[in-house]
Amino acid sequence: ETLKLPVDTSAPSMMVAQRHGRTHVSHRHGDGPTVIFESGMCTPLTAWSWVVQGLPDDMPFLTYDRPGVGWSHSARNWRQEYPLILLDLLGLMNARPPYVLVGHSVGGLLVRVFAERFPELVGGLVFVDPSPPYQSERSPIAREGIQAVREEIDRIALRCALRLPAPESLRAPMRRLPDQFVGPSVKAVGRYAALRAARQEIDLSVSSWSQDAARLPSTPHPVAVVTSGGTRKADPDYAGLADEFANLSEISRNEVIDDADHMSLLCDRAHAAKVKDAIQWVVDRCPEPSSPDRATASVTVPEATPVTDFLTTTEAAQ
Repeated sequence: ETLKLPVDTSAPSMMVAQRHGRTHVSHRHGDGPTVIFESGMCTPLTAWSWVVQGLPDDMPFLTYDRPGVGWSHSARNWRQEYPLILLDLLGLMNARPPYVLVGHSVGGLLVRVFAERFPELVGGLVFVDPSPPYQSERSPIAREGIQAVREEIDRIALRCALRLPAPESLRAPMRRLPDQFVGPSVKAVGRYAALRAARQEIDLSVSSWSQDAARLPSTPHPVAVVTSGGTRKADPDYAGLADEFANLSEISRNEVIDDADHMSLLCDRAHAAKVKDAIQWVVDRCPEPSSPDRATASVTVPEATPVTDFLTTTEAAQ
């Protein structure tokens, strides 16, 4: 039996029991399409706080920490079960389609996987500095960069195992979040479990997740792409690869934030506002929400229950 558990005292939001373990989730019901956030590697859900705070008060959303990331418990072999693990969570939280899927970094791969597997539940896609399928095979700079990231993650994980602090380069982006989330987020990105999860995810991102994401050649739904000037400058091949995301749909927009970098798109308030605008653009072009009978048909959907979410906390603290 699946139970909704009390809020973990160390977690900003609600802990939910799934088959693989406890998942940290923030959620709000409302009218219209539900916005689903999929984070990059080693990135807690609090990294979306500026974006979520900018959404209209009545816009439903759900953001969560994948196993091992943020405040979610670690789990074995769950990554082979994606996107069923997300579908199960959407059912548990009574999140109603159509879903506007928002993916940052490797999260861009994952929302493509979900959209390919469950197209009838999707109303639109937003890609934020997304990882393209087979990026390491299509960009020499990316190939070198991915190997460097693997080695850096291993070094940082060793430091964490020795109870040494994570390097400031990993923690610095989190310091740009709303004040009440800086401390918890800085700690979250430096946890050993998060680094171990990131190490597994980087391998999947260049293998099965890329293969699954590439199966989505096009979509009839609106697509918005937001990329950073910093990422494009660091890898000249990335511009063409990122533009392919906009070409997934005939209804698309493609924006480059010249003064942004990969993490500032979420963690910088001004840059996050651009991401929020892209989400709103897609939501405005979505089909009408589905009837409850259509939502996550393969999952038993419980009655909605009140959920503590960090958006309320953020607004209350302003």
